Amino acid sequence: MLLAAANVDSESLEVVIATLDDERKKNVRETQQTLTRFTTSITQRGSANLMAMDEAEWQRLVDEAEAGR
Repeated sequence: MLLAAANVDSESLEVVIATLDDERKKNVRETQQTLTRFTTSITQRGSANLMAMDEAEWQRLVDEAEAGR
């Protein structure tokens, strides 16, 4: 118990996952993969929309953000 408490990585995600039973590890991995796909999809759509934005729209957004400070 003392060795585990002394391990600076004892609360890291990978160490915690390694201590789980196989079924829970599988569940964590599947959840991580789902979240990765979800956030990648959002990032790709956002990137595509930003790249398609014309200069006037971009400037309007910048002005709006600066006005909100």
